[in-house]
Amino acid sequence: MSENKRFVSFCAFTRAPGTTANIAMQILTKEYPLSAKGIFNRMRRYYSKQISFQAVHKMLVKLFLQGFLRKDGNYYKIAPAWLTMVSNDCLELLEFYKKSETHIEFNNLEDLP
Repeated sequence: MSENKRFVSFCAFTRAPGTTANIAMQILTKEYPLSAKGIFNRMRRYYSKQISFQAVHKMLVKLFLQGFLRKDGNYYKIAPAWLTMVSNDCLELLEFYKKSETHIEFNNLEDLP
């Protein structure tokens, strides 16, 4: 996967927290697997999201086709492969930041730059 696509997948659910896709992902982090109807009902009940069932179903199919969700029969859950990729990307980013940190050591205040 290209670096750009990895960044997009990593950030896909952080840029717009109130979107239908974000809410579905939030729901699926707490309960899974869920049917489209189950996700729809939770969106309306817990998030007061005014949306049609058809819109929720269309969004779930799109997330599935993009690799964010896994579907078992009529039930959805977050795709373990996507979670692994995001986890690996976060670990790589952490290592990058650890390597690029600069450390300045000094023995007394006179050594300050």
